[in-house]
Amino acid sequence: MAYSKIFSGDLPEITNEIIQYLKKDLTTLYSCIFVNRLWCRLAIPLLWENPFSFPTKNYRCIEIYLSYLNDDDKTKFNGYEIINNLLPSNTLLFNYPSFIKCLNLGTIYISTKEWVSTLLDDDREKLEELVYRSLFEVLIKNEGILHSFEIVMFADFIQQINKIIKPFKLKTLFMKEISHFNSLQFLLKKFGNYLENFEFGSMREEYEVSRKKLLGLIINYCTNIKRFTSDKPDDNNIYLLIENIGQTINYINIDLNLNYSDDLGLIILQNLGQVLPTKLDYLSLSLSFNIKDFEIFLKNSQNTFIKKLLIRNIMKNDDKSILSYIKKYIMMKERVKYLACLELIPFSNNTNKDLYFLKDEVNEFKLHNIVVRKYFDLCIFIKDIIYNK
Repeated sequence: MAYSKIFSGDLPEITNEIIQYLKKDLTTLYSCIFVNRLWCRLAIPLLWENPFSFPTKNYRCIEIYLSYLNDDDKTKFNGYEIINNLLPSNTLLFNYPSFIKCLNLGTIYISTKEWVSTLLDDDREKLEELVYRSLFEVLIKNEGILHSFEIVMFADFIQQINKIIKPFKLKTLFMKEISHFNSLQFLLKKFGNYLENFEFGSMREEYEVSRKKLLGLIINYCTNIKRFTSDKPDDNNIYLLIENIGQTINYINIDLNLNYSDDLGLIILQNLGQVLPTKLDYLSLSLSFNIKDFEIFLKNSQNTFIKKLLIRNIMKNDDKSILSYIKKYIMMKERVKYLACLELIPFSNNTNKDLYFLKDEVNEFKLHNIVVRKYFDLCIFIKDIIYNK
């Protein structure tokens, strides 16, 4: 009886739970749109949250998005065959652009190039740019909540975002390059209060000055950040930022290239511990450091309870293992719930020393209510959280 009610639409709450459970199973989710109208209404928004991430060569979504262009913008495609495939937007069953949650400019650019290559054998650049910019305009003007905006290239498009009048909530921002700084400043001033997730990717040296200025903007305009990732936190503004958002932040990932000198590790460990909030869900430190600096961090962060703590370090020839310090400052005080520790041994063919495989040590931590996990099993990235991986 319950089974028949689900399929007839009498139990929409249960049906919605089923559809949400199938979110990662795209094939099954796609088949749901043919069950009935209710299942279709529930499945379509999920299928269109991030359509450019699908591993498929079907670019029908591009034609559908372009159908939402106004008549003037559509005329720009005169002379190209695709103009015949663009439908009047009022004939479409759903407002598909409103479902977009994750906007990755790099992925859209790649999809655009691949799609245009199926239409033209040569002289593709002009059409590629036209399609790309048209898609961006359609998607950025949707009235939904944008959970992820990943700027990998073409950061000048920030200028187009700043022209938006309709409601627009930017929850996540990934930065791998910084150009058009004034436009970025206006973006954060206008939408920064919605920002919950921020990630600095690995940036070239040419962006160092802009990078430091950007941190100042985030401190001023982004007061609700919950998750923060940085590749090279060598600026005092980072620690001021963490201190200022201590009421909201619960995830910090410092992922420093281990080829950097210990000087950067020293800066981080001597400044981070004292600005941490009293509770964190997740703290990951991937650094090259020496034992003395690590002990300073452990002392300064004794008032912080961390649900998941990850530490990765390169062992020096004259260093003792960091394990004894972890026991003294973390295990004995039961300051974490889950722990992962990975020490890289230099000149040993990339041999790793993972705490998880030291069974006697693992059992000792267990006696203090601390669960030791494999390092890479405990790793969580902001993208994993956003995409529910």
